[in-house]
Amino acid sequence: MSTDPTLIDETGPAPARAPMIDLTKAHGAARAYLVHCDRDGTGELSAASVRAVTDPVRGIGATGIIRLVLSSVLGKSGPAWFVSAISPSGGPAVVSTGVLRVAAAYLHTSGEVSAGEGDTIALLSDAGRHYVTYRDGQYGITVGAWRGLGGTKTLDEGFNATVAVSGLDEPRPGLQLDVGATHTIVALESADELAGLDLSAPTRVEPATDGTGSLAFVVPLGERDVEVIGAGGAVTGSERIGAAQVRLATADGAELLGDDYAAAAATVAVRHWLGAEAAAEWVVLTPGGSQRVIVHPSRSVEVAEEIVFPATIAWKAQPAQPVQQA
Repeated sequence: MSTDPTLIDETGPAPARAPMIDLTKAHGAARAYLVHCDRDGTGELSAASVRAVTDPVRGIGATGIIRLVLSSVLGKSGPAWFVSAISPSGGPAVVSTGVLRVAAAYLHTSGEVSAGEGDTIALLSDAGRHYVTYRDGQYGITVGAWRGLGGTKTLDEGFNATVAVSGLDEPRPGLQLDVGATHTIVALESADELAGLDLSAPTRVEPATDGTGSLAFVVPLGERDVEVIGAGGAVTGSERIGAAQVRLATADGAELLGDDYAAAAATVAVRHWLGAEAAAEWVVLTPGGSQRVIVHPSRSVEVAEEIVFPATIAWKAQPAQPVQQA
């Protein structure tokens, strides 16, 4: 093939260049997403692009991609923004509570929606409408109502299961609660005992659950009264807040960095063991981060966390090296 410059046609159109899109990295408890704000719905990513950008070596690395499109563009009524999630494989993913929190936080911090203290941010997905509450710099979503298993007598006794786990010399009593699925919660005496568990080994739970729920091993760290600061900066009162350290796992031997529903179940169990005067609001510390769990009188449970956006990155629609914006 000739390389004579006189034979190169420079009058034709330039080769098409892959479009650049902005992806914003978002960190929550045990999660790292990339947010793609695609207002007009024209920037759908190919599966190959998704696989490349979520890969921690070739791309940026993420649990998945959250795509935000104006609902009106899609011909949908209701909340202004439609949320969908894409798995690292490039296929559709479940719009989880974690996805909804990140979506709400992005829209709020970017100015796409406004929300004051205690306000809710409405979102739409294929599953319907969702509401995320903004409070104290965190974004909370209700994971459902908790339900005891085995009736009032079982709840009064405080335990309805036994759990044998590597790292403990004998089976321990546990409490099974339904919060979206059946979770089994075990109370431990110290942080050292919690750290000594080997959650990579299968755990025996009796009675066995259907496997959709998680195991939660919890160490209550106590409660204390904290001051409530009003809008003017003055102290307006106090409220009682508890704290607990939790490790989560599946029964077949996989430790979890975080699980909203299991964290909610663990909080409900601790409050039940402590009695009616226990705090309604708890800080739950898991390996994946810190979450705030509020148990409402209606038995609904809200799980909230802070969402951090460390960077926005320009990425080609086709696999390429990212260029971080200043």
